[in-house]
Amino acid sequence: MKKTGLITFSIAFFIGTIGFFTPCLTVLNAQSGYPVIDTTKLVAHYDFLGSFRDSTGINEAAVPNKAEITVDRYCHPQNAVYLGSTDSFLKVEDHPSLDFTDAISISFWIYLDSVPEAETRIISKSDPADPDSGSYWISVHPGPNDGSGTPWSFSFTDGEGTIQTFRCEWGMITGRWVDYTVTYDGNRVTLWLGVEPCAEFETGNASIQANDDPLWLGIQWGVVLLGKWMISCSTIG
Repeated sequence: MKKTGLITFSIAFFIGTIGFFTPCLTVLNAQSGYPVIDTTKLVAHYDFLGSFRDSTGINEAAVPNKAEITVDRYCHPQNAVYLGSTDSFLKVEDHPSLDFTDAISISFWIYLDSVPEAETRIISKSDPADPDSGSYWISVHPGPNDGSGTPWSFSFTDGEGTIQTFRCEWGMITGRWVDYTVTYDGNRVTLWLGVEPCAEFETGNASIQANDDPLWLGIQWGVVLLGKWMISCSTIG
């Protein structure tokens, strides 16, 4: 039976030296707003309000490795996660709610201070011992650190075992908080920057290959802040 789902999660990463300063969200330095998404069928919601719990009660708490609860994009205390080294991450154990076949959406907040020298996954449901595989993942790519932003992509392994990658050539902006969304309805992948699509792809009737690996949040090239993130069982409304 096919499992459909929408991951709508809000993640915020800060890459670089952060110390005790967090660039707070303002009208001038933020891109904000989401596509119309249905949050009435959440299967996971990590709001980081003082803990790593899933507020839906469906999944176990995320397991932190060298991670701390800190201020969020609005400088609200106890609303985000600070990952201060290249071996800092959050691990969410596998659960059926995290496995999708023909629909998925992922929404997240991110603040980048620098870009990687090679493609780097920031969200991945995969086995770390096999970094070239996985059910689905989002990557940041090296590119010009200018106003247009560096490339980013969404990938999944389809039912035939083939990796499909969908890439936006711009938009992963440094020096400001931005919200991003990936949506897949079984036939079309759209990558969003705020409320505007930055890339769209027709996939045909491709399914996502589920696995029993954990979901990993984090990167390997700098310092990270994570804001809240959610997973829901529907697509854009």
